[in-house]
Amino acid sequence: MDAANSEKIVRINGTHQYGNQSINVQGLTVQNNRLTYMPVNIAEFFPNIIFLDFSLNEISFVNITHIRQFPHLLRINLNTNKITQLDSNLFAASHSIKFINFSGNKIKHVGHDLILPNSGQIFFNANACINEQAVDLDQIAILRFKLLLQCPPTISQIENTLESRPNLITKLNSQVERLQTETDKLDHRQLEIIAGFENLAKMVESICKQFEDVLTVVDNLKSSVSELDMEVQTMNEVVGKVTSKVNGLVEENERIYQIQMEMRSDVINLGNRIAVIRNQGQILSARTDALENGLSDTNVIVETHSDLLKSVRSKNWKLEKRVEILESIIDVKLPIT
Repeated sequence: MDAANSEKIVRINGTHQYGNQSINVQGLTVQNNRLTYMPVNIAEFFPNIIFLDFSLNEISFVNITHIRQFPHLLRINLNTNKITQLDSNLFAASHSIKFINFSGNKIKHVGHDLILPNSGQIFFNANACINEQAVDLDQIAILRFKLLLQCPPTISQIENTLESRPNLITKLNSQVERLQTETDKLDHRQLEIIAGFENLAKMVESICKQFEDVLTVVDNLKSSVSELDMEVQTMNEVVGKVTSKVNGLVEENERIYQIQMEMRSDVINLGNRIAVIRNQGQILSARTDALENGLSDTNVIVETHSDLLKSVRSKNWKLEKRVEILESIIDVKLPIT
């Protein structure tokens, strides 16, 4: 350490891994060492640093002299220190930086138009004047605006800015106009959001009404279903009665069919009996003829047999009549189901 200038490093001791040198070092982490400053000549020992981490120390001040020694710096972490103010040109020489962390400091003042990258990650959480972070273009623009409003520069920062930038008034006017434009955009966005909420309220009201209509339709459907259930129950009762009657008719038809079959059997039996009677009549007629031939021998026999013959012929005539009646009955076609 240089006694005349306590912010300078005099010597660094250590051993590199095989094949590496100081120019190969790209990252430097010095955490939790109670440092009160950030050395201004780190690049003399490590010229290609792209990542710095001096978090968890007691550093109270940082300016462009500490930062511009790293032209390719991508990430810097000064989280949890005691920094109270930042100059506007702090990152004027850091064109590649993408990650900045000043969270957990005591920042109260920030120079006008602090140079910040347009893309990347920037953290100003838990500070005295601001508690914000930004991770995209829109959020970074809002962060710049809040730094300008909430973290005013000190008198010395304003004087330094006036000396280095004589056209500051013009620039400030431009910034005011830009801020006014951003404010107008925010107001317009708020109006759009309010209009959106109003439209949303109308949509919710419409949905509620539609829901009420749906409930009414559901109630009507329930009523219709109840009526249909009653009608179905009535129809089931009617179907039951009709089925019972049909079953009765089927049983009656089967009974009639059985009677018809029995009558047919009786008619067939009667026909057979008629055939037997005819045969007997023919036999009787033959016997009668024989008796008539035998009556010539004796009158007594003739007379006796004559009376018998009349009686037989009378019976034969009656049988023939009955046969004719039975034949007419047999010729009738009975319906068969």
